[in-house]
Amino acid sequence: MTNIENPQALEGVRVLDISGPAGFYCTKLMADMGADVVRVDPPDAAVDRYPGPFYGSESDRDHSIYRWHYHTNKRSVLLDINSFSGREIFDSLLGAADVLVETFRPSEAIVLGLDGSSLREGYPSLIHTTSETTAHTATTRQPTSWRKRWGD
Repeated sequence: MTNIENPQALEGVRVLDISGPAGFYCTKLMADMGADVVRVDPPDAAVDRYPGPFYGSESDRDHSIYRWHYHTNKRSVLLDINSFSGREIFDSLLGAADVLVETFRPSEAIVLGLDGSSLREGYPSLIHTTSETTAHTATTRQPTSWRKRWGD
């Protein structure tokens, strides 16, 4: 509910969050400041992406206190953006968004059409934020397919 006398700073801003841990806190703050944040998770998001502690005896993402903390005030959807139908839904969400927060490696962003050039062409008014962690450039890190495991 909107408080007309005391509106929140980001009220009315629509954010699409397909980030990994490097972006979780950013979008949490946006949601806490009134933005309408939609969190997109891949359907096979592993438990290690949402570590414990867990509430109760279930050790899945829906019982992860870590996940609860970082995704407070966000709406969420499980979506495979590599499938045709999933990509159609994602593109619809992207078209309605004011801000996109993602943490893909540059090469994966290009493959997914979510690099800066592609987004400027298709969504010229979209604010695109990306965060690269040091893990992205570390020479000892094993390559990870970001098409299979989103985020960091």
